[in-house]
Amino acid sequence: MDIVERAVSVLMQDGLIVYPTETVYGLGADALSEEAICKVYEAKMRDQGKPISIAVADFEMLAVVAHIDARMQEFISVFLPGPVTVVVPARRILPDILTGGTGLIGIRIPAHPLAQQVIERFDAPITATSANLSGAKDPVTPE
Repeated sequence: MDIVERAVSVLMQDGLIVYPTETVYGLGADALSEEAICKVYEAKMRDQGKPISIAVADFEMLAVVAHIDARMQEFISVFLPGPVTVVVPARRILPDILTGGTGLIGIRIPAHPLAQQVIERFDAPITATSANLSGAKDPVTPE
């Protein structure tokens, strides 16, 4: 089993993974599973009132989880994939806990090939928060 298959297997069981992005290491969980998302909050010691961003594989997956107007679509097509998070209205498919009660969701399309492979193979969005304790230094190495 390769590393991508192992990551997908963990995600399918509501587990957590650490994965590389263009900027820092992210803490990934199934963004459609409230149980998995609660594990992210617990691992980070993060207040559940604070939203958590998600990562999607492509524009099609983004449209499933968020409302995108023409202006936003134009911005997204210029800046994503890449190290940019866009904040857009969330669709009801996403658990409310992700938005922190705002109704908005931060979304990234990572340009890192390993992150892309994991999300594509998992075929669902994953959380895209940094793999550190809440408020601690951003992790730039897997350690």
